[in-house]
Amino acid sequence: MGVQLLPHKAGFDEYLEYLRQNFLPQNQEAKKTGLILDQKILLHVPANPTEPDVLLCTLHRNFAKALDYNATDDAKGKEIAARHWKTADEQKQRDMSASRLELRDFLGTGYWREVNLKPMGTPQSTR
Repeated sequence: MGVQLLPHKAGFDEYLEYLRQNFLPQNQEAKKTGLILDQKILLHVPANPTEPDVLLCTLHRNFAKALDYNATDDAKGKEIAARHWKTADEQKQRDMSASRLELRDFLGTGYWREVNLKPMGTPQSTR
C-alpha cells in the first residue's frame, strides 16, 4: 500500500473538499481500469507537529505493482488525469492543482505491506 503523509497547513475543510473533487474521482477511475485495487483517506491525530493528519492510501495488487514503473500503467494514469483536468498538458494540470499546496505540506510517501499471520498450529507455506 502506498501512503502519502500530509499535514494540513490551514483550511482543513477546504482540503477535504479538494480531495473530494480531485483525488477521489481520479482514484475511482483508476480502480475501474484496474490500476489500483482501492484507495482510502485516513485522518490521524498527530502526536507532534512532524506527524501528518491526513494519509492518502492506495492499495495495489502486489508490492511490485506499487513500486515498479510500467509504461502502460503510466499512460493510463495520464489519460485519467487528462480527462479529469480536461487537458493533456501536464504543466497545466499542475497549475490547476496548485491550490492544494497552500492547504497542506508533503512529508513523503511510504509503502506498507500487509502480512496475514496464520494461527499457531497451521501448516506454514515456504514463505
